[in-house]
Amino acid sequence: MPRSVLLVEDNMDDQFLARRVLRKAGIDLISVASDGQKALDMLLRSGEPLPELLILDLRLPGIDGLKVFAELRRQERTMALPVLVLTSSDDPRDRKICLNLGALAFLIKPLEVSTFQQILS
Repeated sequence: MPRSVLLVEDNMDDQFLARRVLRKAGIDLISVASDGQKALDMLLRSGEPLPELLILDLRLPGIDGLKVFAELRRQERTMALPVLVLTSSDDPRDRKICLNLGALAFLIKPLEVSTFQQILS
């Protein structure tokens, strides 16, 4: 089970739910980025520790989650970072791209809390 997580999510309700589930699982949410550029800035900053897990939404303002994910895989610092995609996109192409990039899972919102907890344990 990861001990630290970065959540990339622009929807406040989804942020609240993720925080609640993570807290119940005993996982530290180290930070939240509400758009793709903020996530990249946080993750690519050298000298800062990486989270043990990235929970990534695909539909973000600015740089979308697919572009964020692809860029993370191109960078040596983040190429092995575990990524869990949690999105409202049910497009099979998005799913295929994310799984090809090495996503741990591709979860579609709204998500049952119990399913989210099972993935994290």
